[in-house]
Amino acid sequence: MEENGEAWPAAGLRIALIVVIAMTLRAVVRRAITRLTARAGRADRSGGSRCGLRVNAERRRQRSAAGSGGGRPGNR
Repeated sequence: MEENGEAWPAAGLRIALIVVIAMTLRAVVRRAITRLTARAGRADRSGGSRCGLRVNAERRRQRSAAGSGGGRPGNR
C-alpha cells in the first residue's frame, strides 16, 4: 500500500511536466506560424516577390479575361 501512495506524487509531477512541455511547444508553433504568415504578407505587398499566400490582382485579371473561371470543361 505504501508503494502506491508514493506513486501518486510522481505521477502528478509527470503529468505537470507533460502539460508544461505541451504549452511551451504550442506557444513556439503559434509564434512560428504568425511570423511565417506575416512574412508572406510583407513579401506580397512589396511587389518584388510574386510568391505568397495571396493571389495578386494581375493574376485575377488574367483569369477573368481567360473566360473560364476554373469550372468544369463542359460549362463554356
